[in-house]
Amino acid sequence: MPSHSMTIGLHIRTGDQDLKVSRSLPERYVVVHPGSSVPSRSLGSAAWQQVVRTLVKDDIDVVLTGTKGEDQTGVIRRAGGDRVTDLIGRTTLAALGRVIGGARGICVGNTGAMHLAAAVNTPVVAIMPPTVPTNRWRPWLVPHRILGDQQIECRCCYRRVCPLPRQECLSGVTGESVVAALIALDRDAQYAGAVGGAQ
Repeated sequence: MPSHSMTIGLHIRTGDQDLKVSRSLPERYVVVHPGSSVPSRSLGSAAWQQVVRTLVKDDIDVVLTGTKGEDQTGVIRRAGGDRVTDLIGRTTLAALGRVIGGARGICVGNTGAMHLAAAVNTPVVAIMPPTVPTNRWRPWLVPHRILGDQQIECRCCYRRVCPLPRQECLSGVTGESVVAALIALDRDAQYAGAVGGAQ
């Protein structure tokens, strides 16, 4: 992980059940956290399926996290086949912190898991529709990329559900753009590590 001018990070204690969850993880993985309590602050199921398919196509293992019911039909999980570890509804908050903390990155909407990722210093690809001011809600003190049209006219609408036929601020977010953002974060981390090691 890249170093920061401030020391940040959250120490997480876990119980036996949480450790079992940790042992089921792939060696190197990306977390995809598709849900949000506010529908307008994340992608829809079809778009998350595309994200998972694109990650797996690029030889990236995926760990799905979220609360019970966020992938009720299992379509997001099935989009990645056996390269997906499905932990939706199966983690405590402590276990979720450990899972996110062990990931090379997280792809997530504007939800609590995004801020938990910042707390455990995991790079974030944030799908952030500008329904609320991005500068107040973006990931804090952690490498991140923001996806979504931040300059759209209807920004800061504070809507829970977009009233338009399609949510235009997210129309440019694709599986490919999410993976490109993740690769850019990896490249930045490698560069920071090389520069830090040379000092």
